[in-house]
Amino acid sequence: ISRKNRRDLPIIFENDEFIVIDKPSGLLSVPSDNEKGRTAYRMVNDYVQQKDKHNRIFVVHRLDEDTSGVLVFAKDNHLKDALQLGWANLVKHRGYYAIVEGKMRDQEGTLVNYLKKSKINLVYVTDDKVNGKKAILHYKVITTDQKYSLLNVSLETGRQNQIRVQLGHINHYVLGDDKYGEPDNPIHRLALHAYLLEFVHPISHKIMRFNSPMPKEFKTLMPIKSR
Repeated sequence: ISRKNRRDLPIIFENDEFIVIDKPSGLLSVPSDNEKGRTAYRMVNDYVQQKDKHNRIFVVHRLDEDTSGVLVFAKDNHLKDALQLGWANLVKHRGYYAIVEGKMRDQEGTLVNYLKKSKINLVYVTDDKVNGKKAILHYKVITTDQKYSLLNVSLETGRQNQIRVQLGHINHYVLGDDKYGEPDNPIHRLALHAYLLEFVHPISHKIMRFNSPMPKEFKTLMPIKSR
């Protein structure tokens, strides 16, 4: 693979079973009705097939198009099936950095909501505990200024658009999120980054832990004061 392609594909980890990338913001994880070509799946697939045309990759999980960070593909279909089947129990930690509007009232907290999806595929908070899906997230404030707060968010549940919807519901919209609010967009992207994914290997039972550094534009906007 040429250097240029490799630079477009920031690989965090690769072995015979997995390939893990640091997905850029603005790149779909998998093809959609509107975009078949430039997706993380396509780029990683092309990369492994340049080594051997029989190589394949399999989608284990997804990140929203505008969310950056750790994205894992399996190289074996049985491994992918085993992971997906036990995903809720196998995943131990999912960490995100989010920059939101406003100052948080509390330095840390837990949000518990029930989420439903509208006919136009927008997720919203509902009081309907029967048909809604329970969503739980924990947050800690890393740093704050007069306008924004940089949060460390960890998920207990992996619901679609969960972080954006739950934080928006308490009027702390993720910056750049024009899907669920009209917040500022000072870094010209969604201010949400998946920095940590830790799960138990479904066959060997080893802990697999993958990290991605905080994007530099997050640090520029919200400098972290050293203590």
